[in-house]
Amino acid sequence: PGFAGLHCLAYHGIDEIASSVLQTHAGDPSKADSLGFTPLMWAAQNGHEGMVKLLLKEKNINLEAQDAEWGRTALSSAAGAGYETIVKVLLDQGKVDAKSQDWRGRTRLSHAAESQKVEVVTIFLEREGVNAQLPGNDGRTPLSHAAEEGSAEVVKRFLERKEVEAELQDDTGRTPLSYAAEMGTVEAVKLFLEHPEVNAELRDNSGRVHPYAAGSGAVEAVKVFLEREGVNDELGDDDGRTPLSYAA
Repeated sequence: PGFAGLHCLAYHGIDEIASSVLQTHAGDPSKADSLGFTPLMWAAQNGHEGMVKLLLKEKNINLEAQDAEWGRTALSSAAGAGYETIVKVLLDQGKVDAKSQDWRGRTRLSHAAESQKVEVVTIFLEREGVNAQLPGNDGRTPLSHAAEEGSAEVVKRFLERKEVEAELQDDTGRTPLSYAAEMGTVEAVKLFLEHPEVNAELRDNSGRVHPYAAGSGAVEAVKVFLEREGVNDELGDDDGRTPLSYAA
């Protein structure tokens, strides 16, 4: 990134020099750069725990500053990158909202789900007031993002929660299972197919069942579907194409 001063030091995690800069008041720890990132946001996103703790000592630091692109904060950036300790440090400040959403409507839990780190996801799931299935502006839930990233462990953690709907469709009609199938994550696909709420033949808005696994060449995931009792592998979409035809 094209920046200098405290932002650059925070980005690279150069604590000692940053400390001197802060002591001489030569840098504003809450000032945003051209991307809307503050030094704290860069430090959190890049996993520099020491720098995060250093910046948090500054009075009146803005913990909820949002970037210019998506409205992400230091917490959502750390969550998305899977930095468990930094997430805990930020939440321990008591001034950070674990429930808020960015401009796309994505929650901090959705960002955590993308990290593929079950420990980070668990922090938010166990946080009071956090909605485990609040969708973004596109209708996608945290579980949907977890399924797309391909972590069976994270998917399982969500499915263990009673309040999580395993088959909630997004604005395109796709379910978490369809994203797991597209990724070809066999264990995640199995978890969904074993869930009592999941219909393996549910259609999306294009009339497709789950051809995504076949279309992506994820052979093992395709086999899981074909071995599923009651799944019609010849069930066509609105164009008459079957899941198997996408693999051809």
